[in-house]
Amino acid sequence: MERIIFLLLAFVAMTIAMEPKTYDGDDTYVNCIKENQGPDFCSTYRHGTEGRTMGVYRTIDGTCNNLKKPKYGATNTKLRRIIPAKYDDGVDLPRGHHQASDYEKLPTAHQVSHSVFKAVNSQVKNDKNVSVLFMTFGQFLDHDLSVSPHEECNVTDCSQDNTKKYPCMPIKFDKHKPDCFGFARSKPACKSDEKEHRIQLNELTAFLDLSQVYGSDDATATKVRKNDGSGELKVDHAGLLPIDRVASKKPGCRNPAGCPIVGDKRGDENIALHSMHTLWVRQHNYLARGLKKINSHWDEVKLYEEARKINGALWQHITYNEFLPKLYDVPGFSARFRGRKRFRRTRYNPHVDPSIINGFSTAAFRFGHSLVPNSFSQMGPDFNKYGPSIKLQNAFFNSTVLYKDGIEPTMMGLCANMSDNINNGIAEGLNKKLFVFPGSQLHNDLMSLNIQRGRDHGIPPYMNYRRACGFGRFDRQGFSFDDLLYTPKDIRQSFKNVYKSVEDIDLFVGGLTENHLREKLVGPTFSCIFKEQFEALRFGDRFFYTHRGRFSLSQLREITKITMSRVLCNNLKSMVSMQRDAFRVFNLSNDERVTCGQIRDVDLEPWRERKSRRPRRVRNIRPAHIFQ
Repeated sequence: MERIIFLLLAFVAMTIAMEPKTYDGDDTYVNCIKENQGPDFCSTYRHGTEGRTMGVYRTIDGTCNNLKKPKYGATNTKLRRIIPAKYDDGVDLPRGHHQASDYEKLPTAHQVSHSVFKAVNSQVKNDKNVSVLFMTFGQFLDHDLSVSPHEECNVTDCSQDNTKKYPCMPIKFDKHKPDCFGFARSKPACKSDEKEHRIQLNELTAFLDLSQVYGSDDATATKVRKNDGSGELKVDHAGLLPIDRVASKKPGCRNPAGCPIVGDKRGDENIALHSMHTLWVRQHNYLARGLKKINSHWDEVKLYEEARKINGALWQHITYNEFLPKLYDVPGFSARFRGRKRFRRTRYNPHVDPSIINGFSTAAFRFGHSLVPNSFSQMGPDFNKYGPSIKLQNAFFNSTVLYKDGIEPTMMGLCANMSDNINNGIAEGLNKKLFVFPGSQLHNDLMSLNIQRGRDHGIPPYMNYRRACGFGRFDRQGFSFDDLLYTPKDIRQSFKNVYKSVEDIDLFVGGLTENHLREKLVGPTFSCIFKEQFEALRFGDRFFYTHRGRFSLSQLREITKITMSRVLCNNLKSMVSMQRDAFRVFNLSNDERVTCGQIRDVDLEPWRERKSRRPRRVRNIRPAHIFQ
């Protein structure tokens, strides 16, 4: 009897092994990327032609932010996990991509997208009065934090075996039909142990350092600078991003004259994002000119680095003081700098790893895809209609209108119009017409891509994150879809229709469709992930603007005056008025438009340097142990 059982088990195992994979994962490390190890030590590192110590300015690639662990937060380092990865084989194979595992019960990414999300072709106003500028700022912020390199795979017929070869992992419309659209896996970091699970890299620095403006490598950083003694970044005669004519034939570039020189390769992805890039380049130049006026003896390097340092501080302040509090409760930032005369300093903690969390970049911080409108309004400086709106599908990789009319009509339109709600309603331009070029019969579905990318990266299901965030006390044995109290009833029904188990729900899908916390834009699970990530980016960044030793008290007082509205006033031509909170649409009941003269700006006087004064030695302050 035992021999018969043994033979039966052996036969079953052989049968399973012979079953076809929906994805051929052989040799998936053929193009793996070696992780940036950083310098061996940082104590002798020098930056700039005058040998200024690294205690003053950031490196472009993020190395040596942490002096003892030089690669923390640096470019080309591994994404961080806060809970273990979830692969079918425990190492590499994405969830649902082998018939021998849970493939038969796990729906395809397209099936989930089609069941849970719906395309909307009209503007659906959000109930928080949030402007489209908020959405654009969020995408711009995301492009400061992470991007994982991936291969290319363009297939439309999954009946061919070669479409399943690495790096292709196409998204099928239906398990039993050949129709699909291409998807390529992210390149993995090379591993030293065969049992080590697949992990992806972040090509960018993890820090809020405006790397999307200044670049994350020396070559890009040099390319975007004027290097003419002014300390400024390159712009053309109209104050727009200069065109890179050499790269005019790169894939996706619709501008026949070429595409812009910018710190991040995604800068021309849409007209709103392109405009935001231009805005912060102008803000850098605005600061560099101001510093030049009060410190005419400063050289190119000093002007550039000081303007970059201040610009980064303004960027961090707006992010933590205006943007993030609308998403979730930011500890210590809700009222810290509002109307206070004294400022609370913070301390850097070298034991905090600021690296980007895989579940944050691959799922949670893609919440903004639900905010995207179907078109971008064009408005004049008085908020009157300037020209026809630009349809979303025509705004991808197409900056022609910006070089014709400037960024002002687009930016004013972003400030004047509400974004969509964060829910299961997705702009048709993303759900059905993503990156569709004229004459093309292909289409992509952004929600499917997000779900597939999460599975590619081994992101654990939604329920795993609920438990990790402390919501597991509500999960009992036999927990069902009906017990998801933070999920709307109609969404729970959609889950039932497409998933076999509540344990299968993808993080992106479950988190995005949660009911929002009171006065916030996302639910508890995404809020939990945001808090973990942005606290790490704050305390794990030696150069964060509120840390002791970064700025003098008088300088910090000026930095904390800044608002997004003031940045717009500084850098948009013919501005007449602006609401004080640019991330909320003007509404007579809760806001007012004021002239730019009524919105406070940063006074650079505290940065005036006397020629005879010897530069003060900057020493590294020993941080307190905030986290254990």
